Amino acid sequence: MHKLSIVSEQKPLDALYIPTPLVCEPIMHIWLMKEAYEAFYRLSRDMQDSGLSPVLGARGYQCFAYQKKLYQNEVQRLIRLGEKSINAYEKAKTHIAPPGCSEHQLGLSMDFTLYKQEMPNDPLKFEATNQFLWLDKYAKEYGFILRYPKEKEEVTGMLYKPWHYRYVGIGHAKKMEKLNLCLDEYYEAFYSH
Repeated sequence: MHKLSIVSEQKPLDALYIPTPLVCEPIMHIWLMKEAYEAFYRLSRDMQDSGLSPVLGARGYQCFAYQKKLYQNEVQRLIRLGEKSINAYEKAKTHIAPPGCSEHQLGLSMDFTLYKQEMPNDPLKFEATNQFLWLDKYAKEYGFILRYPKEKEEVTGMLYKPWHYRYVGIGHAKKMEKLNLCLDEYYEAFYSH
């Protein structure tokens, strides 16, 4: 798989797909592709050097079976809250990808968090933190993009997730920001032909 690969319901990954080489991040024990891990390490170190406590990786690589469990749990939660079964499956897809459709399975995506005492209870409030503001300005310098940005929900098919970043490489990240394109738009414009 290429670091610009799009994973979705239209482009799912095989249940047996496991990226290599995966490296284990030693603090939160998440797995990432080696290149993404090295970029995350530099990003985290430089954020700390700027005077902020660094972001932590809450989630990295997730296998098909784990994604299936997350998705099924969300569907069941929505049903318990009164959603009809068919609606629950559709609604769950807007914030938890079905199995085989999650970019976490590529080993290039990370969900960022902060030390417990600094992390807002509502993950959407991560965007109000100094760390998010730092990421907004500098993530591209390390090859990371905000994967599901505001005002791109129609394009990505996912709700805004200020904590979810994707490693694409420095050149691609800078070009996407310059052109104001999310990964889906960038891939379509430059790589789908």
